[in-house]
Amino acid sequence: MLSKLCIKNYILIEDLTLELDKGLNIISGETGAGKSIIISAISFLLGAKTDKNIVMPNKDYARVEIEFINLDTKTLQVLEQLGVEVLDNLILSRKLTQDGKNDIRANGQIITLSMLRQISERLIEIYGQHAYQVLLDENKHIDFIDAILKDKLSPKTTQLYALLQQKNDITKQLAELNSDDTAREREKQMLEYQINEITDANLNADEEEQLNEKLSKMKNTQKVVENLNIVANILDSNDTECVLTMLYNALHYINSISGVDANIESLSGRLDSAKIELEDIKNTCQDIMQSYDFSEEDFYKTDARIDEIKALKRKYGQSIEEVLSFCQSAQDRLNTLNNSEEIIAKLKEELLLVESQIQKVCAEITNIRKQAGNYLTQQLLDELTTLGLKDARFSIDIQPTTITTKGADKVSFWFSANPGQKLMPLNKVMSGGEMSRFMLAFDIILGLDQFGTLIFDEIDTGISGEVSYKVAFKMYELSKHNQIIAITHLPAICAMADANFKVVKNVIDGQTFTSVEKLDNINNIDEIARLTGAITKSAIALQNAQELKALCNQKKVSISN
Repeated sequence: MLSKLCIKNYILIEDLTLELDKGLNIISGETGAGKSIIISAISFLLGAKTDKNIVMPNKDYARVEIEFINLDTKTLQVLEQLGVEVLDNLILSRKLTQDGKNDIRANGQIITLSMLRQISERLIEIYGQHAYQVLLDENKHIDFIDAILKDKLSPKTTQLYALLQQKNDITKQLAELNSDDTAREREKQMLEYQINEITDANLNADEEEQLNEKLSKMKNTQKVVENLNIVANILDSNDTECVLTMLYNALHYINSISGVDANIESLSGRLDSAKIELEDIKNTCQDIMQSYDFSEEDFYKTDARIDEIKALKRKYGQSIEEVLSFCQSAQDRLNTLNNSEEIIAKLKEELLLVESQIQKVCAEITNIRKQAGNYLTQQLLDELTTLGLKDARFSIDIQPTTITTKGADKVSFWFSANPGQKLMPLNKVMSGGEMSRFMLAFDIILGLDQFGTLIFDEIDTGISGEVSYKVAFKMYELSKHNQIIAITHLPAICAMADANFKVVKNVIDGQTFTSVEKLDNINNIDEIARLTGAITKSAIALQNAQELKALCNQKKVSISN
């Protein structure tokens, strides 16, 4: 439920805070006062596309914040999945700056526009003039049915989508295999050349790294050998001043006096250890020098092999692994081409099986829609009768059509409002007032328990007289299950509200501002009187408004009981 709405610097609204009731909240006001700006601001908060023109002139940003309470289980699950802190309430905010930057938050955490739309999916549903146009579009009628059948249809449409993807894949493979003989032969020759070129190279996955190390050693052979030879000669040579010769001498002199002092004897051990270590270093230098024994032919072979690998990588991949993988793919494709007739026959069998499965799933989807159509028809007629269209007839026509991801059904709504009038397509026969009631009936069926808050933007267009009372009563009934926010021009709906808000437009210093005030009982009576068409607040107009309010209060008590 939407408990608080805060709007700042949004179009004509500079700073507004509304605390809404859990039941029927009615917004009224003069034409052009800015009632729809409130709906626009809520749409913006819910993730609607917009631009910087919503920012009030001479302001740096526009910001809308909404607090929700009594969150349903699915919304709480979405918050948890998105990593948003789950609290007793949910505060969503969206800020747009003059330079087009968005700042979107959920309970203080920064989120993306996509995340915002996921979170708000079940919180609010807005019905307005756009919904009328959708209802008149016969191509959209299937969406109304499917919205009601979402849980039942979802597994089937998911299965159908996968089957259609499978069919597309098979069809694509068949098209490739059925290409002309010349093109197929040309492709085979190219594949054979590529496979042979890679196979003849006899590549090894670790080879390139080893070759590069070997080439690096070859290029540094002279320098390495010269320096290691110097080190070895320093350690041990015919020169009496080499390290090991001097160390042997030192060890001889120490050993000759080792019995004199225990400390001297320890020096003997240390010198002996040093001698062993230096001899090992000398031997290691000599071993390394032997490993650098490369011929000029070895150098050129190694260099040529590296160039060969580089050439293959330029053609077939960024690494030897990718080149080998390309070779395997090419071999698989060549095998397919060489066995094309057999593969084509197998693919055709698979295609027949998939098409049969598609037909079966489409039939199941059609059956679900037809069964639901009968139930929906009765529900709508019951609601329309309550709304004053007691002679209405309604039919859902389902005809076969081209298969899509939605199935193979063309759904259209047929309607008749009067006795003796034959059923005709909805867009051919329905008046504005009938459309409003039809839309409300659909909203009741679609919206009940699916959304926390339902918003009606002047859905009562074309309604007057006795019908307006029936619509008002029905909206109040709906508000017992869902929070309702409605913009209206009907006095009966205004009188039926749990909370009334009036939108007022003022011009201050040449700039237009829109504000909203919550009406107390006295001001509510004045507003009801204005909506009845009274030019002045005469005693008769106020009395009529009070009587209407009393009548609606009595009706509310009877509905609640």
